[in-house]
Amino acid sequence: MKIITLICFFLFSLLITGVSPIQAQEYSEPFSAQDLVALHRIEGISTSPDGRWIAFPLRIPNLTSDKGETNLWLMRADGQSLHQVTFQPGSDSSPCWSPDSATLYYVKALPESSQVWKINIATEKSVQVTNESLGISNLKLSPDGTKLAFSMEVFPGTTISETVQRDETIAREKSSGRIYDSLPIRH
Repeated sequence: MKIITLICFFLFSLLITGVSPIQAQEYSEPFSAQDLVALHRIEGISTSPDGRWIAFPLRIPNLTSDKGETNLWLMRADGQSLHQVTFQPGSDSSPCWSPDSATLYYVKALPESSQVWKINIATEKSVQVTNESLGISNLKLSPDGTKLAFSMEVFPGTTISETVQRDETIAREKSSGRIYDSLPIRH
């Protein structure tokens, strides 16, 4: 199965970049730093439990805005039916499958916060699952598909509500400087 996944990954990389082995020989200019920055990046793959689908976030750089757009793509394990399933706004990451391979859970990062969403593979309709007061990351689904595990960044020794209050206080402050009165300081 790992070999099939690697082969699919390689073939998909060629499809996304639009480069075939024959075309690659036609380029006479050397590979530049600009070419490296402009590459589309697959940020991780997730194979469905039934082995039929491969989901992955694809990051496409936008050189004019100096940002990237990350959306989820799906393709069959045989390399067919490659298509995008999520669209802007927001960046999508951490795809994980339900045990029946019918639903794909993922994290959608919007400007206000990051939340868990799910998409029905048959209808390709997305629905927001969580509405937490802090942003979510590192999504995992339990093996039986009944529980979500994720992390949220909080200040040390505080609860989620205390962190939200502290974030609001910091946002209201007009200064952005920090005072360090002990070492070490990361710089």
